[in-house]
Amino acid sequence: MLEQAGWVSSGLLMLLVGMVGIGVPELWRDELATWSAATRSVPQILSLASNVDGVHAPYYLVMHGWIAVFGDSAVSMRAPSLLAAAAAAGMVSLIGARLFGRWAGFLAGLIFVLVPEVSRMAQEARPYALLMFACALATFLLLAALDDPGWWRWLRYGAAIVLVGLTNMVALAILAGHLAVVFVVWWRSREQRLMRAGVVTAAALLALLPLLILGLGQQARQITWIPRPSLLALLGVDHPFAQGGGLWTQVFRSAPVAYAVLVLAALAWLRRDRAKVAAVTAVAVLPVLAIWVMSRVGTSY
Repeated sequence: MLEQAGWVSSGLLMLLVGMVGIGVPELWRDELATWSAATRSVPQILSLASNVDGVHAPYYLVMHGWIAVFGDSAVSMRAPSLLAAAAAAGMVSLIGARLFGRWAGFLAGLIFVLVPEVSRMAQEARPYALLMFACALATFLLLAALDDPGWWRWLRYGAAIVLVGLTNMVALAILAGHLAVVFVVWWRSREQRLMRAGVVTAAALLALLPLLILGLGQQARQITWIPRPSLLALLGVDHPFAQGGGLWTQVFRSAPVAYAVLVLAALAWLRRDRAKVAAVTAVAVLPVLAIWVMSRVGTSY
């Protein structure tokens, strides 16, 4: 009962927090880009995607259908992000409950809602709230597949990875954490059915390959302005020499919140079930590290 109350209360709280002032700020530059693309016809959206912003074409097509039904007011265009953020909060609560118990899940969902970056993305007509939900869903389905590695559960996980890629290609870095967890669980159990993770992941990446190729061909026209992150930035140091600023404070959109969450994460290592703590730490940290490495050796993401 408490587990259900956890994800429901987290989702409802996210809705309440996200609705406060959701229509007050005017659409800003990136949201206007969403409006410009989504209000075109489907052939025009596809033509646009062939030249620029191709990786966001799935989101623009979704928003095209949404605007056709609900209109293009600021509140209407931001509503999908709010709903996705509420669903993400619920998924975070379910992940916490599955790993560490009902109270952990209950508190995890509430803390998630209080992160400033979460409420910001809940009020922005861009795909990032949908991305939060997709990543949380993929992580939850991964845990389910690790508990019972049948084909159906792995196929659900693969579908969630496709959803992650359709929402944001860079976020496929989450696989760095997921596959590390799968490898460790396999190493300890030698359960051969865990190898199915590699099959469904490869299939998901194959399905996303056309969009990935399209995005790689356009990145020089879209993201060359992003500064290359330094080692200081990776360590979270918000310093003039930390090009791009402290990474962790950017992730949370608030330095005090970032440090508070990191302290709570460190305290988790006092638990006895450190294998689970190590798993969630890998899922949280390895994707960020992977993006930092890619940004150092190639295009900065």
